[in-house]
Amino acid sequence: MQYGFEPNERFEGISGEGEAIRSISCYFGFTPLQVLALAAAEARAIHLKKEDSAKDGVETTRILKNIMKVVQASAEFLVKTGARINILAPPSTRLDRAIPSGCYSLEEALEGEQDSSMNFAYRGKLKIDGNDELLSLLGGAGRINTCQNAFATEGKSVENTGDLTVASSSLNSGAPGGSDSYSCAICWSEFGVISNRKHLCRVSCRYVCNDCSKKRLVTDGSDHRLSDGQFLLAVAEARKVNAKAGADRKEKMQIQRTSVTQARKSLGLSSASTGSASSSDTDTRANLSTKERITSAISGLSQTKNAVLERGDKLENLADKTEALNNASLDFANMAKELNRSQNSWW
Repeated sequence: MQYGFEPNERFEGISGEGEAIRSISCYFGFTPLQVLALAAAEARAIHLKKEDSAKDGVETTRILKNIMKVVQASAEFLVKTGARINILAPPSTRLDRAIPSGCYSLEEALEGEQDSSMNFAYRGKLKIDGNDELLSLLGGAGRINTCQNAFATEGKSVENTGDLTVASSSLNSGAPGGSDSYSCAICWSEFGVISNRKHLCRVSCRYVCNDCSKKRLVTDGSDHRLSDGQFLLAVAEARKVNAKAGADRKEKMQIQRTSVTQARKSLGLSSASTGSASSSDTDTRANLSTKERITSAISGLSQTKNAVLERGDKLENLADKTEALNNASLDFANMAKELNRSQNSWW
């Protein structure tokens, strides 16, 4: 498949013949979330029929509860990845678009499902938004809203890691899920001249509506529109690239540590170990080596401090001697002046 899984893409058909393909074709127009909603509604209907039955009632209830857990977990995943609850109920046609070649029409598919346990007549009620019953079956409105917020906070754009090719032209196709100029290839909403304008997903090359393509792919500083499914694919690719870069950095650091250890051993800075040393022994030696370096540094600082203090004492003594010498010079000068006056007064 050349494009990522789209959480809101309606099922248009599958080529082939046989009962299995005919049964799948009954879901024509369904989004993935609407398939889950129908399954939840059918499970609830079966539960209401069986809950008063004594025979196998407990076991049936247990199975149905497990089914509901799976349905709700799947619905939570879909909404977190962009599935919308405001999409209309499954239509019977895609704007009169011809049935894809080799596929069953909806009418042909339903003819073989008269005895099916699935009530496909319920399809007209599968607009989930505003349907309290369906919202409850899918986990509740609060849970759905939380999941919607999770997708909204995923971000508006993602950097292209180089794995996705940006194109500029559409690839129209009459195949299931193909693109045309009349309706969104994902949710089948009709394009208009003013409202609901058509856009081109630059990765899948299909025409899509605004609701199905609110995210952007950033390549060389330029933003390109892409569908929600392609956005999820780009995010997954970016995470893989980041994870690989992190693993490469970790490996590089490990190589550097190994090189340093080997260099220390070659210089005799660490004792050679005999046998296979455990990781705890290696950590202990590393800790001891660190403590020795810290102790040596503290000792060096102490010696430097003592030398500075000793030099300070010498400078202080020199200052005292200089001051005493100055005082002696002044006394000698005063005595010379006094002797000179005595001699002059005698004459």
